[in-house]
Amino acid sequence: MRIRNSRAFTLIELLVVIAIIGILIALLLPAVQAAREAARRIQCTNNLKQLGLGMHLFADVHDRLPPAVWHTPNPPKPWSGYGNPSSWGNCCCPNKFNFFYLVLPYIEQTGLADLFDYTGHTNFSPNLQLRKNEINTFFCPSDSAKGRLIDFPGLGKMSRSNYAYAISVDGWHSSRLCTYDSPTNRRPALYMNSTVRLVEIKDGTSNTIVLSELLTAIAGVDTDSTGDFDVRGFWSNSFGCMFSGMFTPNSSLGDACQSNCKNDPANGTPAQPYATPYWGHWANAARSRHPGGVNVCMADGSVHFVQDTIHLALWQDLISIDGGEVVSIK
Repeated sequence: MRIRNSRAFTLIELLVVIAIIGILIALLLPAVQAAREAARRIQCTNNLKQLGLGMHLFADVHDRLPPAVWHTPNPPKPWSGYGNPSSWGNCCCPNKFNFFYLVLPYIEQTGLADLFDYTGHTNFSPNLQLRKNEINTFFCPSDSAKGRLIDFPGLGKMSRSNYAYAISVDGWHSSRLCTYDSPTNRRPALYMNSTVRLVEIKDGTSNTIVLSELLTAIAGVDTDSTGDFDVRGFWSNSFGCMFSGMFTPNSSLGDACQSNCKNDPANGTPAQPYATPYWGHWANAARSRHPGGVNVCMADGSVHFVQDTIHLALWQDLISIDGGEVVSIK
C-alpha cells in the first residue's frame, strides 16, 4: 500500500497569492471609480439638459429667455407675463426672483412654483420657508451639496445647488445696475431684467453658454463667527447662483464673492479676501467635481464638457451672445 502525503501551501506561496490579489484589486479600483464618475457626469449632464429644456419651454410661453434676476415692483407671476419693462424701475426693488425660480414650472416643479408669492419679498413668508426645499435637478451627484443646507443668518437654513447662470461675459457684476457690466460691451444671454429672445443671440445658440456648474462650501465652513456666510451654490439667492467669465473653469484664482466666502482651495472653492466693494463688484468661477472641466448648457439646450485648459478669451467668447466672434464649442 502506497501512502500519499498531501502538500499544503507554504507561507511564501500564500503571500504571493495575496500580493497578486492585491495588485489586481489596485488595478481594478481606478476603473470602478472612473465608471462611477462617468455615471455621475451623465446624471449631471441630464440635470443641465432638464434646465435647458425648462429654459426653452419658458421662452416658448413668453417669447424670451428667463432673466438672470427679476427685480420688479409688484411683479405678476412669471408665467402670466412680464408687463412693460420700462415700468420696472430700479433694480434694487425688494422683489427679486432669479432664473431658477422662473423655470420651476417647466422642470416638473409646478406644485412648488405655485406656492411662491411672486408679489412679495423672497425673504418673507411663504417664500422664506419654501426656499428650504431641495430640488434633485439642482444637484450634481459628484458633489455633496445635497442635504447640506446653508445657515442664512436670521432667516434659517436654505437649500443649495450645483448650477449657475452666466451673468457677465468678462467683467464684474454690479448689484445696483440693470446691466451686464462688460468692459468690451458684450452681452450674455441672461442678466438683470434681461428680455433676450433666441433670435437676438447673433453668435448662434449652439455657440453660447448659458448655464454651468458651481461648487458650494463644505459643511462647517460656510458660516463664520460674525454670522457672514458663503453664498456660492445658494440657488434661491441671486448672488449665490451666478458665475462670471472673468475666470476660466475651476480657476485657481480666488472668487471675489458678494459675501464673506471662505478661501478653501482644497475644497476647490478658493476666494479672495472679503472687501466691502465686493457687494457691488464680484465674480465667481464655474467649478465642478468632474476631473478636468465642467459641464455647460448652451442656449440651444445642448450640453457639453469644457476643459479647464480652455483659453480665457475663448471662454468669454462662448458666453457672449453678440460679440461677432467665430467660435465653436465643439
